[in-house]
Amino acid sequence: MKRTLSILLLLVFCFAFCSCSAKPRILLTGLSESGGLISVGGPEMDLQYDFREIGNKNRTHDITIDGKIYTGKYVNTCVSPFYKCDADVYEYRDEEGSSIRFWINNASDEPVLYTIGYPEDLSLLQDREPKSFDECYQLALDELGKRLNAEEYVLRLPADDEMPLNDERRRGVYEFIFVKMIGSAETNAIVAITVIEHFGIFNFSAKEAPSIDCSKDHSKVTEAMNDPNTQTLLNEKIEALYSECDPDKLSWTVINQTIVKLRSGKEGVQYDILVSSGNHESYISLLMLV
Repeated sequence: MKRTLSILLLLVFCFAFCSCSAKPRILLTGLSESGGLISVGGPEMDLQYDFREIGNKNRTHDITIDGKIYTGKYVNTCVSPFYKCDADVYEYRDEEGSSIRFWINNASDEPVLYTIGYPEDLSLLQDREPKSFDECYQLALDELGKRLNAEEYVLRLPADDEMPLNDERRRGVYEFIFVKMIGSAETNAIVAITVIEHFGIFNFSAKEAPSIDCSKDHSKVTEAMNDPNTQTLLNEKIEALYSECDPDKLSWTVINQTIVKLRSGKEGVQYDILVSSGNHESYISLLMLV
């Protein structure tokens, strides 16, 4: 009996040790490669969306926008690569040609995306009194607060080489991007809200937000992101992908990194990377699973 118990304890210890000591995996999820320098045939994991017709094709669903209820007819279902982000797509149309296409998340039964369409490219709205940039920004903040916990999101400011938020060249159309943060780390829970000065909210998109909202403890993935060994793992992966290149001329820079949670429930960090080799440059996306 004691011998059996000892063996069981040893197995439990070995399993726990192996689980704790397992290294994160690095997978290629996307590439923009024209020079034929990558030594694999393509991405090792597919993070694309798939649209299918699932269930009752005649079903309907309501959405409330600016206090008004619209009933949409089922179009198809978006099958997402991210955790609990599958959503049914519906469309509302009226006799005048106006339309609203919206997504209802299957796990929460809440809207995660809507786009308002009008005939003749919004020409019917030009007689309305235009809103100022500050008023448009406040509308976006209000909409964010109605749909999600706005305190968890920060406004992503344009990069130096991008158009300013209030640039007149936008012709009264402003897109505000809010990113959910975990500590100092960005996630792929990105909310895009488009506001038109002659109209108001035109588009709302938060289709990945449910995946991050489903978990409160992201310590494992944030620890891996900040681990010095991660740089070594990324370097090894890039050198393997670009094994045909001169290693002395190979360099890379992380352009963006975000915490993600996959359909399986596994968390990781998605890296968008610029790789340079001599006069050749390419962009790749790598996913570190922890």
